[in-house]
Amino acid sequence: MDVHLLMAERRRVAETFRAKLTFLAMLRGQLAEALTDEARQHLYAAVDEGAATCRELGDRLLKLDGSILALQTRETAQERSPLLSAPLDFWAA
Repeated sequence: MDVHLLMAERRRVAETFRAKLTFLAMLRGQLAEALTDEARQHLYAAVDEGAATCRELGDRLLKLDGSILALQTRETAQERSPLLSAPLDFWAA
């Protein structure tokens, strides 16, 4: 896969992650101000669901970062490999 495609995917996932974190913070604020037990129970469930979504997105970001780093490392190695694989007698001449 192309590094540019992975970086675009990472930006999309990161944007979604930030939006979900913001929403989760709003839910936690509502939870702190909830007046009834019923409202708290609904908000606890929503917070748990939001936290799980954030964990999944965070894991996805880490995997994308690893894939991007691996591709960049591979591309760098391929750019350098012609010099590294030159015969030794080439340099002696």
